[in-house]
Amino acid sequence: QAITDPARAGEHVAQIAGMTRQGMKALDEIVWAVNPRNDTLQDLLDYGGQYAMDFLGAAGIRCRVDFPAAAVSQNLPADLRHALLMVLKEALNNVVKHAQATEVWLRVNLDGAELRWQIEDNGRGLSGGLPEDAFADGLRNMRQRLAEFGGSCAIESQPGAGVKITVVVRAGPGSIVATNGKSGSP
Repeated sequence: QAITDPARAGEHVAQIAGMTRQGMKALDEIVWAVNPRNDTLQDLLDYGGQYAMDFLGAAGIRCRVDFPAAAVSQNLPADLRHALLMVLKEALNNVVKHAQATEVWLRVNLDGAELRWQIEDNGRGLSGGLPEDAFADGLRNMRQRLAEFGGSCAIESQPGAGVKITVVVRAGPGSIVATNGKSGSP
């Protein structure tokens, strides 16, 4: 119907192209998450770090990454790898939509039997606890995803001081192990 109005037709084509790009990106993420060749923590850090830099860069937000210098060869089961990636995406989406941040830091520490992943921004922070909106739903979803694997998600914030999300998952020798018995093998 818009073919007779070139400006309107162009808008529709741009919308279709954008939706196609989003669909292809979502499919790429699914394929990555289930591919057994991406089963190490290092693979998650590489993919997640690049995703964060691309996503935040497109929003004009600087991304700093502090990951272990040495390759992290611990195995991650596909479902845990996917859950951690979804938690990262949710946290970054919240930053872009709500934080009014100019900078985000991603930090990963592997200390003995514990994987600790922090996502911190320098935005406006949360006032009065967690909001009663979709943002709060996203934070609850992150906690629920991690709870399935015996992990946790802590959220720290003060008004005007940004938000720090700390994800913790227990690690065993050679593999990440969750308390519900789900684990990857070396």
